[in-house]
Amino acid sequence: PRLSGGKASSPPTPKFGSLRCRCCVAELMRVVLSMEDSHMVECAGYDTLVALRFCALCGRFCALSGAWCLALVPLYSCGANWWIEGGPPQGLSRYSLSNLRTGSHLMWAVVVVAYLCTMTLCGLLWK
Repeated sequence: PRLSGGKASSPPTPKFGSLRCRCCVAELMRVVLSMEDSHMVECAGYDTLVALRFCALCGRFCALSGAWCLALVPLYSCGANWWIEGGPPQGLSRYSLSNLRTGSHLMWAVVVVAYLCTMTLCGLLWK
C-alpha cells in the first residue's frame, strides 16, 4: 500500500511483548530458548518444557556426534579395499565402512568414534 506522498509503506513489524522483529521465526526461537523454566511452565506447561529440553539435547548431540563421524570420512575414502575387488567404488560407497579392508587397523577408528559419541551423549545427559 502507498502512503500519501507516493512512498511505499513497510509491512507492520510483529511484536512479542516489548520486542519487535522482522524475522518472526528467528526472534520467536530466541525468545523461547532464552525463557526461564518457571515462566515456561506457567505459560505452556511441563510437557512443553520437557519437549523443548529434549529437542535441545538432541540438537546438541547430533551436532557433536556429526563432527566426530565426519572425521571418519577421510579414513573411509583412503581405505583401499577396491584394489582387491578390481575397481574404485562408485558413488557414496567410497565414503562408507565397506571401503575398509577386513582386518584393517583403520577399523579401530570406528570403535574410537563410537566411544566418543557415547561419551558425548553421557556428558550431555550429565548436565
